[in-house]
Amino acid sequence: TGQRVPLRNWSETGLLFGPYQGIAQVGQHMKATVMLRNGYLSMGFEAELEIVRSNDGLIGAKYTCADPHVRQRIKAHFRA
Repeated sequence: TGQRVPLRNWSETGLLFGPYQGIAQVGQHMKATVMLRNGYLSMGFEAELEIVRSNDGLIGAKYTCADPHVRQRIKAHFRA
C-alpha cells in the first residue's frame, strides 16, 4: 500500500514493525522495502515477508532477501 511503518527490531531472519494500519494475517505474504539507518548501518533492501505474528498493530515477520550481496551484508552485521 506504500505506507511507511517504523521498524521496531530486526534480526538476520525476522522483522518487527508497527504500528501497521492494514490487514496482516498470520501466514500472509507481502513485499517490503526495508530501510535501516542508525549509527552503525545504513542500507535498504527489497524483502519478501511472511507474517508470523500480528498483535495490536505490531507485526512480526520472517523475511528473505533475494540479493546475495545484501544477504551477505546482513549476515556480516549480525555476526560482527
